[in-house]
Amino acid sequence: MNSWKQIEQKVEAGVRLSDEDALFLFETPDLFKLGQLADLVNRRKHGHDVFFNVNRHINPTNICVMTCKFCAYSRKPGEEGGYEYSIEEMLEKAKEAVEAGATEVHIVGGLHPRWKFDYYKEMLSAIKRQFPSLHIKGFTAVEIDWLAQKARKSIRDTLISLREAGLDSLPGGGAEVFHQDVRDEITAKLTASQWLDIHRTAHDLGMKSNCTMLYGHVESFFHRVDHLRQLRELQDETQGFNAFIPLSFQPHQNEMGITRYTFGVDDLKMIAVARLYLDNFDHIKSYWIMSGQDVAQIAMQFGANDLDGTVIEEKISRMAGGRAGMNMSRSLLETVILRAGKNPVERDTLYQPLRSLEALPRPEVSMEVLSKLRSMQPQNWDKKELMELAQSDAFHELSFAGQRVRSNRKVFVGFSKTVPLKSHLTIDEAMAEISKILKLGAETEVDSLILDLAGLAKAEGSFTLDEFFEIIIQVKQLWPKLSLAVASLKGFWHLALKSQVEFEKAVAELKALGVASLEPSYLETEGSLTHSEVRDLHLAAHRAGMKTSGKVEFAVPPGRGPALWQSFIDRLLVYREIQNVTEGLTSLNIEPAKGSQVFITEYLTAVAIARIAVSAVPHITTPLLKIPALSPAKGEGTKMNQHPSEKVAPMALHMGASDFGLVQVDSVSKESILQDIRSAGFQGYFRNAGWRELDPSNNQSFSNLRHVPKLDFHESVFSESRV
Repeated sequence: MNSWKQIEQKVEAGVRLSDEDALFLFETPDLFKLGQLADLVNRRKHGHDVFFNVNRHINPTNICVMTCKFCAYSRKPGEEGGYEYSIEEMLEKAKEAVEAGATEVHIVGGLHPRWKFDYYKEMLSAIKRQFPSLHIKGFTAVEIDWLAQKARKSIRDTLISLREAGLDSLPGGGAEVFHQDVRDEITAKLTASQWLDIHRTAHDLGMKSNCTMLYGHVESFFHRVDHLRQLRELQDETQGFNAFIPLSFQPHQNEMGITRYTFGVDDLKMIAVARLYLDNFDHIKSYWIMSGQDVAQIAMQFGANDLDGTVIEEKISRMAGGRAGMNMSRSLLETVILRAGKNPVERDTLYQPLRSLEALPRPEVSMEVLSKLRSMQPQNWDKKELMELAQSDAFHELSFAGQRVRSNRKVFVGFSKTVPLKSHLTIDEAMAEISKILKLGAETEVDSLILDLAGLAKAEGSFTLDEFFEIIIQVKQLWPKLSLAVASLKGFWHLALKSQVEFEKAVAELKALGVASLEPSYLETEGSLTHSEVRDLHLAAHRAGMKTSGKVEFAVPPGRGPALWQSFIDRLLVYREIQNVTEGLTSLNIEPAKGSQVFITEYLTAVAIARIAVSAVPHITTPLLKIPALSPAKGEGTKMNQHPSEKVAPMALHMGASDFGLVQVDSVSKESILQDIRSAGFQGYFRNAGWRELDPSNNQSFSNLRHVPKLDFHESVFSESRV
């Protein structure tokens, strides 16, 4: 039987992993343990360097003779949406690429039934004549096979002709999944042996190529390992692959019947297992176009050492619902890498470095602090120690510590509607607004109502405290099953002051009227309250018998940082002091500060720091709609509103979070959130504003869900790591 200990020993000794080892790693729920091991191997090869290139994709045509179930890109001749570029148009795109500093053009497209072989050769020759220094990486193995049929040549002679015309290397597309059972279901393309033979021939001719796997559809973990094994065997034979590129399946506008994107956890596992299993590959690429920029940034901690490039106008995944956009600037690529603590290295196609930057140094954690972090007991961390952890190279160790503090696999999420109450509203107007908003959410089963008073904090002439209490009474009469929360301590404090009522007495009345909790407002910044005000307001609420949730905002100035850890940790310690006195805090919301540019790896680090710093607070909440994400919400042609944060939210659970907050019901799908939680190896539970666990029948097992870890895995995710 495989075990972590056996696999770690193999990696340490440089012994090749078996297929059974790889399958074990795909099935484990120990995501960050897997990531730490892959990161260790990656650092041995590349240190902190992460590559990218300035390139441009040119997709010459989407007119194609093939009909693949997974493809949203292809069109038949005369079909609406079909296009074909002239050579002059492609030259113009190549010119734009060169002017932008590109060293490579990436050319792949459909199998056009009317384009002759000579047309492809002229395409290459024209680009190479005008831009002789531009590396042309072009034509998948499927296209090479098609061109060989067009030219009535062997694969070898076809490649020689294309190389003479200007082709420099091959991309890795068209591999999909090698196992024939999967290929029979999704594509009529080449067999696995044909794809491998084409790349073998290219390597024999001295032409480098990449290789890929399209994952996240109907394949099993077994099929993935089978695919990786065949790539590893060919690399043993030829050493001709530059990089392995996992391609996450994009679910829209195709015939597969799959309704969701790949899980972010699965994307990271795919990167990490590839890094560990493909021991003869130097480069593992996290292709941001398909995984999204956020997953790509985390992947740098999971074994990826390349993010591809600027890309510009990639259409194939975009037309299948890709949400990452079609280009990234050199500056943004560098920033994404730097803010992950890595060194951006601009490269050419063959991985020759062209220019590089060094990230701000992140020292190793001192042995004293590391020993404390690895302790199985909650610790009383001081500010200096927390600052050391936040600024050091301790991403995976923080994850292990965060999980040990939270100690179980239960994850909560609530579904609510929020009504911002404005100062000028009368009671009748407020009730009309509440009724309108609740009816909009009726079909999505609202469990909680939040009355947000943030707008009252600076308002003149707001309604009185008694009028607000009357609103609460009417709400409870009309919707008795709803759990009611009031958001904005500052707003409620302001209302009490205006009405000349002591704050603690006002909170006691809220409690008597059936309000379940005082929540932080999504509409105001926590920084508007001083540490003393936060302390006094929460303590007063707790003395009145009201449970509260706090909010700690994490700020990073726009640009390349660094993060403002001191203010974040100072506020955490205020909440620790409050909890030590009253035990009245149910959770702490960790949110990016307004106006900040927080990247996902920084946010995840902040979550883990919060979890270990305030271990006595039951829950660390990562509000689902507040988790930072660079990727937009929707891809081209999609109707499904899957929030981009859903890709990365499960990683927060591995950093110690145990709650996704009170989510607005019209923003996300209940089923989708439960699937996200399950994908990370946790169990999801619905709750209301009063933290009452709701009908457990809502917690579906999703036993038929693909590409998720085993929940009954025989090794604990909370086991101590010593990698």
